[in-house]
Amino acid sequence: MKMLLDGQQRMTSLYGVARGKPPKFFDGNPQIFTGLRFHLGTEAFAFFQPVKMQDDPLWIDVTSLLKGGTNSLAGFVTTLGGHPDHAAKIGDFVARLSRILSIMDVELYVEEVTGSDKTLDVVVDIFNRVNSGGTKLSKGDLALAKICAEWPEARVTMKAKLKEWEGADYHFSLDWLLRSVNTTLTGEAKFSYLDQQNAPDVQDGLKSLLHNRLRERRDDVFWCVSVLTGLAKHDSIITLPRHGSSDGAPFSGTGTTAGFPASG
Repeated sequence: MKMLLDGQQRMTSLYGVARGKPPKFFDGNPQIFTGLRFHLGTEAFAFFQPVKMQDDPLWIDVTSLLKGGTNSLAGFVTTLGGHPDHAAKIGDFVARLSRILSIMDVELYVEEVTGSDKTLDVVVDIFNRVNSGGTKLSKGDLALAKICAEWPEARVTMKAKLKEWEGADYHFSLDWLLRSVNTTLTGEAKFSYLDQQNAPDVQDGLKSLLHNRLRERRDDVFWCVSVLTGLAKHDSIITLPRHGSSDGAPFSGTGTTAGFPASG
């Protein structure tokens, strides 16, 4: 598996415009990849504006051109041929359309970071040194990128869960959720341990975390909250089983039995 470290935003933009849709791992607004136009006369790029562009045949749909290749180019030339006032410049227009098409044939130099010594920590450090003026790459970012290569919906799935929690006024980061999945799967917090897990493992880990581990920890959290807020001293209490126990024995704090008001 190969992952793109630097230039990801540029390649994502090119992919989106060329195909008219974002890659599966993209979790932003997909509309930013649609409607890009190129004016054959002024050679300006702009997003579609009905009032400005609808009656001007010189505005070319870039995505249609890139997707259709030479067939689309021929179609645009035929359309322009129906406008006598543009006939004299058909040669110039074809050259400009061809230059846009040639973008898809550009060979990009790729510097590969390979070797058994290139651990997660090393790769992240290399990227941050090269891209010192840009956004820092975290170990969580790289770990999630690897997961998304096998499970493209991973980022969207996790963000949807975080959004659901935000609705209840619980705010957690994507990095925190991924680290929690890592801990559930491997028993370790460092993302380097997640490197050996495949997509089905991560899916199972997320499911286990959401349906089992968080529920198991819920009673412990409730107890801590009760102690911090003074509810543990309330006369009317309910008992909560200890973690890993089904005996219904109440938690005990310092000098009191911890619990919640039976009415609340």
